Amino acid sequence: NWIKKQWSKQQNVVTMNVFGNPLISVGDIVTINYAANDLDGTQKFIVTNVNNSYNEGLDTSITCRSIYS
Repeated sequence: NWIKKQWSKQQNVVTMNVFGNPLISVGDIVTINYAANDLDGTQKFIVTNVNNSYNEGLDTSITCRSIYS
């Protein structure tokens, strides 16, 4: 039932660069507060991809998919 509920609704996919954070991993649940994209911090997203690189400091890029509870 949970899987049906997730795939029956339109999901949002968000890719963004965030502050360098080696603790973020695939499967983490995050919220995003970014008013320019109508994200007010109440929607939940599951992290589906994490890329860490080092260029004068740690850079982290993540991809998230919306989930519905």
